[in-house]
Amino acid sequence: MADSHTDVSMKAVINKILAVTGVTAIVGTRVNIPSPTDKTFPHVVVTKLNDSPSHGLGFNKPASVLGRVQVEGHCETYAEALDLMSAIESGLDGATVAMSGWGTVRLEGIGIPVRDYEVGNKTLYMGARRYKFLMAGTNVS
Repeated sequence: MADSHTDVSMKAVINKILAVTGVTAIVGTRVNIPSPTDKTFPHVVVTKLNDSPSHGLGFNKPASVLGRVQVEGHCETYAEALDLMSAIESGLDGATVAMSGWGTVRLEGIGIPVRDYEVGNKTLYMGARRYKFLMAGTNVS
């Protein structure tokens, strides 16, 4: 089965993440969809949240939000999670990616604070940013 436009866009987001020096300095190439089988830390997970285009104000307008993804950073220390999420934000917020069938779209992100979680007896830290794929020139809050 051929990739949907969102699957292609997720690959574009992963490629954009891997192009951010601050991210790769922390995780190397450990960027995965949706979750790594090898739980080596730190790593980034990209998850599709929605791939249905939605409209801004008014249903007669063209779709402005073309999909959403969540980018999570999983780390062994709080400080490393903060650094990773800062690098992701710097590299992705406002960046453009090619989205098959739609052309070039812009990423708009919102952050979720770094929090801790337990795996076995180990405390880990996760930060996340949720991104909208926006048509070029669109401002949607």
